[in-house]
Amino acid sequence: MKHTLLIIGIMASSLCFSQNTSEVVDVINNGKVENNEDRNTQNYIAEYLTSFFDKTYEKPDGFYLVIEQKTPNNKNTLEIESISFLNSTDIKNIILNKNGNKYPTVLFELNETGSRKLKKITSENFGNGIAIIVDKKIITMPMIVAEISDGKLEYNSILPYNETELIVNKLK
Repeated sequence: MKHTLLIIGIMASSLCFSQNTSEVVDVINNGKVENNEDRNTQNYIAEYLTSFFDKTYEKPDGFYLVIEQKTPNNKNTLEIESISFLNSTDIKNIILNKNGNKYPTVLFELNETGSRKLKKITSENFGNGIAIIVDKKIITMPMIVAEISDGKLEYNSILPYNETELIVNKLK
């Protein structure tokens, strides 16, 4: 069974944040900003997400668990684990598909060890993220929405094929 991770629509690229932040993060009931408190909450979340993705992480390339630390006043933070749970030794194969003129799809097929690690992480961390770090930057952070037991991850890139290919080659 093939599972597709939901991409939460936030990439390390600053291009994503040049648009209206309410399109990137929607934390307000029914998508309506009704007062200054809602607006301030929306702005805070957009700022902390931008800060999180713009950072340089002194970590080897790999897949890292990200946990949102929630607070009653919505001043949440994202915490990235110090050690990757998956790296290139856990990947059996990476398939890059062009998808016609659209952005490419990347299929990660994990080996037996990687499959066990992914199943454990995804079964215990619904709602948390998986940051894929390449060259000390987060390239994407899908959210865990289901247990993945078949060792396959599919990533729909928002980068052009040639840029996605460069990233994929670094993970091999």
